[in-house]
Amino acid sequence: MSKAKRYTLETLLPLNVSYDSDHGLTQEDVDMVNSLVEVIESTRSKHTPKIGDRVVYTQKGGEYHPHGLIEKKTRGQILCLPRPVYSVCMGKRHCYQSGCQRWPILSC
Repeated sequence: MSKAKRYTLETLLPLNVSYDSDHGLTQEDVDMVNSLVEVIESTRSKHTPKIGDRVVYTQKGGEYHPHGLIEKKTRGQILCLPRPVYSVCMGKRHCYQSGCQRWPILSC
């Protein structure tokens, strides 16, 4: 996201209705989001995959995974998750994880 296309209060509000309702989204929040976006973008490359990058992957058998996640890189190979785990916690006693499936290690 180029600096010209950074979030504004008007563009961030529809994406954070619940937060705005509970806490009130402020310009300070928008500035923080834009700072985080800038840091994230400065560590990413369109040419070199890194841990944490999202990938679209089709396995040899044709199984399509549009939301893969690079979890680990070692010695020129990557370990990808076709369906990454998301932990959701609501208080200390109410946590759950959505499904996880590991791919075999793939050569880069």
